[in-house]
Amino acid sequence: MSIKVLLVDDDPRKIGKVVAALVEAGIARDDVVVAQTASDARDRLSNMQYELLLLDLVLPFRAEDAASPKVGTELLRDVVEKGDLFKRPHHIVGLTQYEQIHEELAPTFSDQLWTLIHCDEYSDEWTRKVGRLAKYLLGVSSGTEGHVYRCDLCVITALAEPEFRAVLNLPWNWRETDPIDSCTIPVEGRIDLSGKSLSVIAATPNRAGMTASTVLASKLLQVFRPRVLALTGICAGVRGKTNIGDVVLGSPAWDWQRGKVESRNGKNRVLIEPIQIPVPNYVDVEFHRVAKDMTAIGEISKGWMAELPQTPLKLRLGPIATGGLVIATAGGMEVIRGQHRNLMAVDMETFGVYGAATLGPDPRPTYLSVKGVSDFGDDEKDDRWQPYAAYASARALAALVRSSDGALFRMAGRI
Repeated sequence: MSIKVLLVDDDPRKIGKVVAALVEAGIARDDVVVAQTASDARDRLSNMQYELLLLDLVLPFRAEDAASPKVGTELLRDVVEKGDLFKRPHHIVGLTQYEQIHEELAPTFSDQLWTLIHCDEYSDEWTRKVGRLAKYLLGVSSGTEGHVYRCDLCVITALAEPEFRAVLNLPWNWRETDPIDSCTIPVEGRIDLSGKSLSVIAATPNRAGMTASTVLASKLLQVFRPRVLALTGICAGVRGKTNIGDVVLGSPAWDWQRGKVESRNGKNRVLIEPIQIPVPNYVDVEFHRVAKDMTAIGEISKGWMAELPQTPLKLRLGPIATGGLVIATAGGMEVIRGQHRNLMAVDMETFGVYGAATLGPDPRPTYLSVKGVSDFGDDEKDDRWQPYAAYASARALAALVRSSDGALFRMAGRI
């Protein structure tokens, strides 16, 4: 287990000592984020939940500014008082090498049950204090009581084009972030919602399919602990149940290939064993609210600058079957429809992502899959409507995020 630490300090020598103490205590170096200005620290605190904030009280606001104790104390005050703008760290430790500042502010820190450490340049005792605190917090995090959400929303797509591109086209203040391993490079963003700021992480695997998406979901859940895990992209709709371009919230989801092949009386037969995973009820409720919002639906359609499908956009909720085969024949779709008479769509990822969410680490997220119908999985299957379906899917997720001023996140415990 590990914890996320934000170190706010502009002294390279002190930064080196603190980072060394944290690493020696067992915290992964990649879990220690360093901000050298108050401005950078504000951005970090608005986008990520940290278990520990180590704050030098004498800071520059921006790199070109002179350091001042006023800047550090204002940052601390805002973090404490403006919980709608910042994700409050669970533990705050002040750092200062100035004895006068330590004497003046020690009572304030004591009143809040925080710690203010005097960084004596002639002693390493203060770094040992930091290390002991880090070890304690690391030990707490190994129990379920130490598990905390670290971001608000993670978005996964199966394909870089057109699915991930559609997500990155959302106005969510995207920026590059560090890779979490050699093959996973997420991006991070921020959603401004009624004066609140929601943090977003988005990523796509290097190949399509249930296995790759499940592995990616598991990685993101372990590293970022999102409150909401969302899958967007394209799917095959069931003809007569959906139209091209419709967006389907898949619930329940199951692996349509799960089962057993046995031989009886010289004949082989397949015994289906579906395990169905529905989305939480409050996701259903909020999705239905968006589906009835003609203004929101109209904005999605108007935002598409190319040819639209012949039928108006509709948001639908229904069963989705997931499997490892691309379905391109009406006969194949009929086989799957036999497993659920109300089947709405077929894809290659949803069940795996739902499984990762329900079986993953605590605290478990709210999960959902909103997929745009790009074809019907029959002999007429082609790629013509994939860009629009990916676009509609991403925009439907954005509408769901905004719905009722973030009701989805209130239900998930964020707002």
